[in-house]
Amino acid sequence: MSIYYPILFSLTTIIILTLMLIILLGIFNRRWWKQKWVRTLLTALSSLGIVCVFVWNFGYYFDKSWIFIPGVIGLSTVAILEISLIVSLPFSSVFNGMNWLWDRIKLNRNHSLHQNKFDKNRRLLLSGIATAFPLAAVSSVGVGITESFSRVRINNVNLYFDDLPSGLDNLKILQISDSHLGYFVDLEDLNNLTKKAMKLEPHLVLVTGDVADHLKWLSEALGMILQIKPKYGTYACLGNHEYYRGIEDVKKSFKKMQLPLLINSGTTLNINGSPLYLAGADDPIWIRKVSPNFYYRIIPKCLKDAPANSFKLLMCHRPDGFDAAAEYSVDLTLSGHTHGGQISIGNRKLLAEILGHKYIRGHYLKSNGNQLYVSSGVGEWFPFRLNCPPEAPLFTLKSRRRV
Repeated sequence: MSIYYPILFSLTTIIILTLMLIILLGIFNRRWWKQKWVRTLLTALSSLGIVCVFVWNFGYYFDKSWIFIPGVIGLSTVAILEISLIVSLPFSSVFNGMNWLWDRIKLNRNHSLHQNKFDKNRRLLLSGIATAFPLAAVSSVGVGITESFSRVRINNVNLYFDDLPSGLDNLKILQISDSHLGYFVDLEDLNNLTKKAMKLEPHLVLVTGDVADHLKWLSEALGMILQIKPKYGTYACLGNHEYYRGIEDVKKSFKKMQLPLLINSGTTLNINGSPLYLAGADDPIWIRKVSPNFYYRIIPKCLKDAPANSFKLLMCHRPDGFDAAAEYSVDLTLSGHTHGGQISIGNRKLLAEILGHKYIRGHYLKSNGNQLYVSSGVGEWFPFRLNCPPEAPLFTLKSRRRV
């Protein structure tokens, strides 16, 4: 029965979005709604969305990626277009309303030839402004979809610490997070990333959850990541999607590939004579906002074997654990989960802010020196990114005192 849930959810979403567009056009933008081509275009758009729902689910059920990927991309494009129009049409209605109001006032007045020419120019101006809003929204859709399929950047990030042990100075750590192998990122994409990473020779590779939504690819994906062969090893923690895809099967894949999976536990690495304690936090699984108490309960378990003088690094899929980690003197927390919000306008990460995330993307520093980095991720489960490209950050630890 669960196979029908995505179909029902997707169909319901398309129907609701279409009804919202009909209301916005029919009530607040009547000038446009009276145009036959507008109604025809809306009908075609919603029909395409419904067709894509069935194409996607047919391909996924029979495990045919060449069928389900076009279906998902088509459905996502329709949904994003409709949402963009829903956001932009209220602004258009203001200017269309000004046109209507001016015409009503004009009926009660006599106008000279000069005034009629002015009215024509005024109508063109207001109509042009009203049209500009949906056009801008539609154009952003193409940009956002294109950016979601852009190659993953390995961007260099220097992290400075006041009391960094001397052996950890210039240690290079590669973080791979949220690859979500399946719909939009495949094994070839991951292979390209690992080949680039090998050339940069990271000393340590950390995988911070949500590796594969297509579970059959997980073992092969872990094998590709292990090919990077960093000097001090490759380690991972769990994300919420590992639970969604079947946690026991996930654990078997990690064990089979001999990639250490740290679940509320840690290990001490001796790096050039300096101890680095690496820990991994479990994920609370829940979709909704996580209670901070969860991390205050589990982080002490993660750190119970940490040497007193060690540099403490925590892999925590969700950045919600950062506050608790800082209180327990974790020097550096690496997270993902938010995908950087996927949509940024200026410095605003719109989607993540709407969902109420405190830590969304990039570097955060507390007053006592504890640091967090939230990766925007390698992949996504929704093919749209705007000013938020996919990434696999390469960190270099540096001592502030030796700069």
